[in-house]
Amino acid sequence: MTTDGELFAPERVCLKLNAATSEEVLAELASLLGGRDPGIAEIIRDGMAAREVVCSTTIGGGVAFPHARVEGVTAVRAAFVRTAEPVPFGAADGLPVDLFVGVVGRFPPRAQLISTLSRLLWIFRTEASREWFRQETDPARIVQGFSRVTATE
Repeated sequence: MTTDGELFAPERVCLKLNAATSEEVLAELASLLGGRDPGIAEIIRDGMAAREVVCSTTIGGGVAFPHARVEGVTAVRAAFVRTAEPVPFGAADGLPVDLFVGVVGRFPPRAQLISTLSRLLWIFRTEASREWFRQETDPARIVQGFSRVTATE
């Protein structure tokens, strides 16, 4: 079982991204998820962008979970980005998105990634929860807010 500190970490939280496009958001998420390796960040960004072409990863209410499965990633990990202003992201409800949780998992296994995404859906199911993530200013508290999300190895 991956601990919350491994799945989410304060250094993978951005609370006021000035982005106007989905491409800018995906680039930031990929950078946070790729860590110090710009090559893997580029692969993650391309994987998330390809996934968005298939179907938007928005869940409504201004929330999206861009995700990808990538070779070279050893465990599921996530990053959180809140944009300064909502960004058009192809949501079925027509609303722009300001809360993004990027998730990357290993290729080819996908069970861990799907399990993590389903737990994220549970966390963001209420307006009160979404509002908390919109208002919180401490990256460490954001990570704690995901305390119910775990991923299996």
